[in-house]
Amino acid sequence: MNDRIFTYHSSWGHTFECDYCDLRTPIRVRSNRKPTNDKELSFFARDVAEMIAYHAMNIWPQLNGFSGYDTLTFEFSK
Repeated sequence: MNDRIFTYHSSWGHTFECDYCDLRTPIRVRSNRKPTNDKELSFFARDVAEMIAYHAMNIWPQLNGFSGYDTLTFEFSK
């Protein structure tokens, strides 16, 4: 499972993609809009929490090793 591609489409419109399910490489974040105010930034925060919850419940139990959510790095599409 570690070497599979991870993709998650969130409720507020962000897509999270990583080359590996153990999230050892940067997570690419795509959105159809860039946050321009605090309200839209809170939608991004909700999406990150949603993605992590999905990963923790569905992917992490099947991994053979995981560095932890505090080691995640993100790359944002321009």
